[in-house]
Amino acid sequence: MVAPLSDLAVEEAALSGVIDWADVAQLAELPHAYPENARDHAGRWRRVLADWRSHGRAGLRDEVQIRHAVSFLSLIFNLCGRSAGRASRRV
Repeated sequence: MVAPLSDLAVEEAALSGVIDWADVAQLAELPHAYPENARDHAGRWRRVLADWRSHGRAGLRDEVQIRHAVSFLSLIFNLCGRSAGRASRRV
């Protein structure tokens, strides 16, 4: 599958490996996350995208940041806590 860069979500470096790619795409409200096979271990891909983003190239969105993930994770934990609370009350 080939998608335009403007359809690919990217997380800030601190979130790499913390949330999965589906969550990154969801938080960015984009259909896909930037693919693993296009990422190098040295992080050059990230610098290239940041440069393009700073020059308004390729219609790139801002990176998903920790503050976005915290809101998202808080929602998940609250939902899980409510489900766990209901289950423990039934016992």
